[in-house]
Amino acid sequence: MKFPQYRKIANGKSVYKITGFDQFTELQRIGTRNVLYQIKASTYFEKVRIQEMLNLVDPYLMANPEEIETLINT
Repeated sequence: MKFPQYRKIANGKSVYKITGFDQFTELQRIGTRNVLYQIKASTYFEKVRIQEMLNLVDPYLMANPEEIETLINT
């Protein structure tokens, strides 16, 4: 699998840039603000979450790379 991979959550409140099997960036919409998180998976739960994103397990969906890069870099 090539990285980065891009995902979004079905409710539209979070988008993800997955940069490896153990790390990702999340941009979360809270009200009118965006909050950026850098996650380095160190727990089993976090690693399972990344696998679910990569495998498109509900509620994760494919996302447009250009759109996510624009959101993250603004």
